[in-house]
Amino acid sequence: IDACDMACVIYDDDNAQIVCFYAGKDDTLDEAFFRKELVSLIPEYMIPTVFERRVRMPLNANGKVDRLVLKEEYKAALSKGGVS
Repeated sequence: IDACDMACVIYDDDNAQIVCFYAGKDDTLDEAFFRKELVSLIPEYMIPTVFERRVRMPLNANGKVDRLVLKEEYKAALSKGGVS
């Protein structure tokens, strides 16, 4: 998806849902936009159930998206009631 700078998907085992984290400068990037774009690219069962926009993605020492940090931050936000 061209408007997206970075995206990463994790699976939330506790709630059995796919969570998509994304970053981009385009204001049109929202859940509805992603769903519309992904429907034509991947099967429906692979479409994330939760979308969370990030200002920037956490990177590990190798410059890759740090999935462990994303998962920890997501779980912390869930426990505080900050994510739907």
